[in-house]
Amino acid sequence: MITLPKDEEAKFESQRSPILGEPEHGAHGIDFSNAGPPPSFAPYQAEYFEVGNEDICSHDPHLNSDGEALYRFILARAQRPPFMRVHIGGTHTEHKTRWVTRTNHDGRSRQELETYSETVTDFSFCVDIKPVIYTTRGKMVKEIEAVTKRAAKRKEKKARSRWVEEVSAKGLPPWCEERDLGRGSGSSNPWVESLAEIEKSPLRSSKTLRQWADEYCASPKRLKEFVYVQELYGWNMEQIESAIRSTILATPYNGDLEIHFTKHRSKIYIRPDNGLSRMLSNKWLYFLSIIFLIFPFIWLFKRFHSRGGGRWEVCGGAYPLKRWVPLEDENEEGRGANGDASLPPYMPYEDATPTYPPSNPGSATRALARTPMSIPNAGDNPFSAPSMSRTRSTSSRVMQTASGPKKLLGLREGEWFRRWEKTITRAVLVRYQSHEPLPEAGAATGSAMALDGYFA
Repeated sequence: MITLPKDEEAKFESQRSPILGEPEHGAHGIDFSNAGPPPSFAPYQAEYFEVGNEDICSHDPHLNSDGEALYRFILARAQRPPFMRVHIGGTHTEHKTRWVTRTNHDGRSRQELETYSETVTDFSFCVDIKPVIYTTRGKMVKEIEAVTKRAAKRKEKKARSRWVEEVSAKGLPPWCEERDLGRGSGSSNPWVESLAEIEKSPLRSSKTLRQWADEYCASPKRLKEFVYVQELYGWNMEQIESAIRSTILATPYNGDLEIHFTKHRSKIYIRPDNGLSRMLSNKWLYFLSIIFLIFPFIWLFKRFHSRGGGRWEVCGGAYPLKRWVPLEDENEEGRGANGDASLPPYMPYEDATPTYPPSNPGSATRALARTPMSIPNAGDNPFSAPSMSRTRSTSSRVMQTASGPKKLLGLREGEWFRRWEKTITRAVLVRYQSHEPLPEAGAATGSAMALDGYFA
């Protein structure tokens, strides 16, 4: 009997699974007919630990070899927004006397009245502010992108450092340049207009974050480091410091007052997976290397060897504490509380503590009252401290600008300070001292919220 090709195909077709189109048993007799769906994708969990002020540091080998893994790790960790902590301390000096015994050269002892000074701490506490240069591109020197890369000069680095300090103090976006200050200066609302124009073009790097990650992973250097910086902006910290200082002095207080800000969760460090790099990340081993004069040799290797150190501090994320957005954009679905879908959601406080209305029911209504607006001159700096009349004119959360109505998202400096003013005053009067941040006034504790009928 002659077997035609079509007969052979029909024979094998009868042995195939009607769904998968494959034999019901594999080469080793394994039954695949009841196989379930493939396992779900699990993202890579890199190892990391916290250093300094809750900064993140990782020596994971996969993050140093795969640019995609490094990119996704930074995006995941950047969902944890940074915050600032205001440290407030007051001291005074007391001059006291005491009797001391001294021995003369002939061996006889005598008593003398000695005057000495002693510094006494009156109060010391802190308050959290939550949401809210020249770069180094893989070398141990800062560089500038021109026609070709060149090392930044000392004068240029000093000028840049001064500008970075001014940007941080005035609450400007970290990518803002001096040439951007003139934007919107002829408007009746220069502060809002200028910020809106600056926020339109936040990307100022020559490469994307993924490209920088690939460049870092391709480097063979033993002590390389990738730094992702997270910044807060939108608030004038100089005005907040001035308001806190004037409030404390009005208690009254005549001692030495010190107020300073510290950044928390502001950096993500990626370092190689080798013993030398891990040693430098350990503060105790790092300290011992200095004591035993080992670190100078490490520094020479890191600074001058071709496979020594390299630093990538070229990108970061900015988190607004407040932001003016077009009124129609604020109502669009899919946007976060910051008015931008690309930014992490804005959470004033991580514990999601419920907020309460002002004690005076009429205060919210009076805050919306319109007052005459003072229009600055065209040559005025829009980022200088606003006058009292301009501050009152922006009390509403909706403002009419040259480019249309804008709505305020987030918390303003005055709203934050009004919430904390009485708490700060009370802490000064009772001479409160603690390293833990003050709890918000009126915030409900976990035990209180657990009571039946608390929110009734």
